[in-house]
Amino acid sequence: MIFDDSIKNYAGSTYFLNNNFFKIQWIPDLFCNYSCSYCWPDSNSKTRNHLHVDKMISGLNGLKSKVNQMGIFNFRLSFAGGEPTVFPGFLDLIESYSNDKIQKKQTMNITTNLTQGEKWWISLKDKTKNLHALTIHASWHRESVGDVNEHRYKFLKIHDMFKNRNFRITIVATPSQFDDVYSDALFFRKHGVKVILRTERKIIKGVSMNHPDYSQDMLDSLLEWNVGNIEIEESFVHVENGIKTFYDDVEQAITLNKTDYEGWLCYAGIMGVRIKPNGDITRGFGCIDAKIGNITDDNYILDITPKPCITKRCSCASDMNIPKIKF
Repeated sequence: MIFDDSIKNYAGSTYFLNNNFFKIQWIPDLFCNYSCSYCWPDSNSKTRNHLHVDKMISGLNGLKSKVNQMGIFNFRLSFAGGEPTVFPGFLDLIESYSNDKIQKKQTMNITTNLTQGEKWWISLKDKTKNLHALTIHASWHRESVGDVNEHRYKFLKIHDMFKNRNFRITIVATPSQFDDVYSDALFFRKHGVKVILRTERKIIKGVSMNHPDYSQDMLDSLLEWNVGNIEIEESFVHVENGIKTFYDDVEQAITLNKTDYEGWLCYAGIMGVRIKPNGDITRGFGCIDAKIGNITDDNYILDITPKPCITKRCSCASDMNIPKIKF
C-alpha cells in the first residue's frame, strides 16, 4: 500500500492508493455526435481536431517508456471525449496499447455513448483480449438517443457482450429529467447492469456545485442509489487527522460537495497525466497548469514532485481519483 496509516491526511481512489499504477487520461478528440444540454462547454465540439493515429501510438509508447524509468510498469489508460469511439484510428491505438509485452499490467477504461454498432464492439472485444482489465463506462443520454426503448436494449446487448469484463452505465440525473432518467436507471439495474447516477454541476460564484434546482429529496435519492452499487475497488477514501471516511464511489463525494482539497499536495502528474486532443500533456483536468510537454515530442520530463491543489471544490472524477496528501 502506497498510503498507509502512518500518514494522517490523504485522499483518493482506493485503486490508486493500493496499487502502483500510472493513469493516462486521454481525450483523443472533442468531437461528439450528441449535444447534451448538461455537458460542459469545453467537453464537446462539432468539429474534428485530432492527431494522426501513428503519432498517437508513437507518443504513447514514448510516454510509457518514461514512466518505466520511474519503476512503474502498470498502466490504466482511460479514454473520454467528446465521443472517443468515433475517432477513426481508435481501434488501431487500442490494439497497439493492448499488445505491449513490456508492461506488467495494462488496464483500460472507455467512456462512451455506445454510438458504434455491434460489429465495432466485437472488434474491440478482440483487440482488448490481452488487457489485464477493461472497463466500459456507457453514458446514457435520454435526450439524445431517440427511441428510448430501442436504445435501452442496445445497451443491454453490448452489456451482455462484455459481461465478463467491467461494464457500467453512467446517467446524469438532471433536475428537469429526474423522474425519467431514474426510471431508465431502474430498468438497467433490473437487468443486472451496474448504474451510477451523477448530479448535474453548475459553476456558482466560481465554484463547481450541484445544480441549484435539485430538491433535497432528489439529492437523497441519488446518494441512496449509489450506496453499495459500486465495487469496493473503486471506492473513494478521505483520511483527515487519522479518521477515515469511505465513499462508495467518487461520484458520491462529488454529490456531497466533499471535494475541497485546495492546498493539499496532489499526485497528478506523478501517478497520472492528461493528454489533450492536440497532444499536450498536463497534470490533470481541473488544475490550471502549464503543459508538461506534447505527446508528439519526446523532449519532456515527467515531474516527480507533488504540487499543491489549486482548484476550489474539484468536480472532475478523474482528478479526484488521483491521491492527495496534506502534512
